[in-house]
Amino acid sequence: MKVLPMDELPPAPKSFNAETVKIWDGVCRELKRNGLLASCDLELLQGYCILLNQFGEATVMVKKEGLVTVSRHGEQVVNPWYRVQCESLKQATQLGQLFGITPSARSRISAAVTKPVSKLDTLKKPKTA
Repeated sequence: MKVLPMDELPPAPKSFNAETVKIWDGVCRELKRNGLLASCDLELLQGYCILLNQFGEATVMVKKEGLVTVSRHGEQVVNPWYRVQCESLKQATQLGQLFGITPSARSRISAAVTKPVSKLDTLKKPKTA
């Protein structure tokens, strides 16, 4: 399936908070710059940004509460936020590979980068009826 890259940066979904919008804007800018931003991928990209934001929020909570917490029964347990942190990063990495965002995935993806058309090339182009 041949997909054409988007010409414009899409707005972030309205449901995003400010931090997720920052992630969206940065990722979209990079994908567009590399000819990898396509409208058919926006839902997956939305999921990727949500996962990265969840990773960031969980990281803050782990830093605040520590890796080990005390359960309601008084036992030391792995902080549930740590599990959220690990799972979010794992899933974001898997989605990121689809977009060529990880270093190893970048080396395997070639995008259809469109070359800007000059005015001279436009004038040289044969006219069709």
